[in-house]
Amino acid sequence: MSLLTRSSCSFNVQIVFFKSIHFWTRIFYRKLFLRSQQHYRQFSITLSILYTLRLYTCTCVKSKANNAAKASESAFCQQSTMIPGSPMHTEIQQLSRAHIQGCDRETVFLKEVVNIGRITHIPISEMLLASTGKKHHYISIRSVASYLLERFPSKLLAGHTNPDASRFQNLLTQWWQAFRVLQPEHDVYTRYGDELDSVLPMKLHCDEGTGQRRAPVMQYSWGPLLTAAPSSLDRYFFWTCCVGEEYKRFHKGYAAGNIVLDEFHAKLAADCRDVYIDGVFSQKLQRKFRLCFLGLEGDLPAQARAFRVVRNFACVPHCMCPWCGANDTTTPYTDARPEALWRSTVSMERPWPIESPSPLVDIHGADRETFLSKDLFHMAQLGHVRTFCVNVLCYLVWRNHFATRPVSSIDIIFEKIASLRFGLVNRYIHRIQRTIVLQQEKMIR
Repeated sequence: MSLLTRSSCSFNVQIVFFKSIHFWTRIFYRKLFLRSQQHYRQFSITLSILYTLRLYTCTCVKSKANNAAKASESAFCQQSTMIPGSPMHTEIQQLSRAHIQGCDRETVFLKEVVNIGRITHIPISEMLLASTGKKHHYISIRSVASYLLERFPSKLLAGHTNPDASRFQNLLTQWWQAFRVLQPEHDVYTRYGDELDSVLPMKLHCDEGTGQRRAPVMQYSWGPLLTAAPSSLDRYFFWTCCVGEEYKRFHKGYAAGNIVLDEFHAKLAADCRDVYIDGVFSQKLQRKFRLCFLGLEGDLPAQARAFRVVRNFACVPHCMCPWCGANDTTTPYTDARPEALWRSTVSMERPWPIESPSPLVDIHGADRETFLSKDLFHMAQLGHVRTFCVNVLCYLVWRNHFATRPVSSIDIIFEKIASLRFGLVNRYIHRIQRTIVLQQEKMIR
């Protein structure tokens, strides 16, 4: 099924794709640093186009013509206030053409969406969920990997366009040598030990985010471990998503799993095995690459649900760590000493039921608890780590708390971080102080 052919794309496919565009582009643009007024105008107009597409997917789903009418009407209002020749004026004008059509506005609208290039040449696959009897759409790993290797190979090759470049080969060799220290028994060393120069390390990501009106949305993505850039646009590639109404009533606890999500996991595991065993051949590079998935990122609830983890965070004060036997009584997880008891229990027992594991364990190397990646930002409340811990660390560096130790490279990095963050913090402090002064003046009056 091609995204370029309207007749071969169902309305649900368009919804899945447009929502994925909106979600990932929103994350990217939040991190974008707008350096000039021209960049700001382009940024605003790009969001206008995305907002127009979002209207098509987020309004009344039952009335497709009504969706197209509202989206094209929004584009018509926007282009009427723009100066001809301004950035992206032509694209907005194309999206508004359906507004002046008397009938079949959806067909006209989708045709213009294709014409402006907002739909990629990536096929969309579908699966039939036996648990619900409904069709669900996803974008296979092979499809996206083939598309990227032909058009944007640097996204999978750590920023390099030539896989035979010495810098890339040295980086890949060093990476696999370092990973051998952690998992020397991994299948990749026995199966592809002589061709590791064409095996790309990858990771999976799953998380339950929030959609409209804070409704839960389960999202799955994948990406390279050796990235071209730190932005989300280069690190995560969409696989599928599912609204909470489709799966939340099937929750039976972390250990028992969820039959709807398990069907997603079975298909995802099959995708991972496919690109690992058969590989992905690039016509442009004239080379076959194998994608080896080495970990699952995400918060603790998502990991526990994906792998049916019995020892999970909700088991306190009993054993609550998927990587060791720590608890809150005899083997306290708060003990950080070198002689802590929990250290001797690391990797002694699988955290999921052996008789009924998750379908994800069929991925090569995923049958060990080390496949569950440790994520610093998910080890505690997100706001605590992202805001409090980082600011405290920068504050301690700023106060020369670590000055008694010999200066190392990590100290220099921390000082740079602190200087950047405290530049912003000082602005906020100044604003707060100014607000307090104004409030006091009002009280005096």
